[in-house]
Amino acid sequence: MSYCVNCGVKLKEDARVCPLCDCPVINPYEEYKKYSGEKAAPQPLSTDTAPVANWRDLTHFIISLTLALGSVSCCIINLCISHKLTWSLIAVAACITAYICVALPIKKRTFLPELSVLFDFFAVAFSVTVVAWRMNDFGWALKLAYPLSAAVALCAGYIVFLVRKHKIRYFHILALGSVLAGAISVLTELLLNGFTDISWSGISAASCVFFAAVLCVIAKSRRLTRRFHL
Repeated sequence: MSYCVNCGVKLKEDARVCPLCDCPVINPYEEYKKYSGEKAAPQPLSTDTAPVANWRDLTHFIISLTLALGSVSCCIINLCISHKLTWSLIAVAACITAYICVALPIKKRTFLPELSVLFDFFAVAFSVTVVAWRMNDFGWALKLAYPLSAAVALCAGYIVFLVRKHKIRYFHILALGSVLAGAISVLTELLLNGFTDISWSGISAASCVFFAAVLCVIAKSRRLTRRFHL
């Protein structure tokens, strides 16, 4: 009869890990035989060690297959109707953007979050470029889409950097995101009106700042943070 050295629960004779705390069970006699050159008795293979499919690879495969089939289907339909590729190119660009923004981070776990945000920005810029090319109008892209995409990417990258470095947490993240959302709304109206008016965006920005201030007050109060279990 043996017991777990970590939690003290009673162990079975053939146990390899503790059923309660998953602490490895080591037989000193087997360790002695391993170092003394004696052969230990072969142990039966456990069904718990059977290979399990990696859920990340499976998710990446399903998303990639779905996007690929969607792109091919759009191209085939477009060719059958118009005998040339027109609107389907926009659908293909959207699928490529979705792959870079969703499937690629699932597959490549070693990417820095900031690098993923940069890839997302280029993917969105690529989609905007394709749409503007098919519309034969790059004015709205240069005036609004590209600057807004860059601003959102910079804000997202900054927040990701702060979170990864453990500079801010919980309510501070929401407060900073609210302030940045208000700033982006102001930038949007400035780009639309030629930097002359911030009527509706000013109200939106003021609301975002007020909401951020409330979140900061909650974050500073220990009583409130305990209330929210933070």
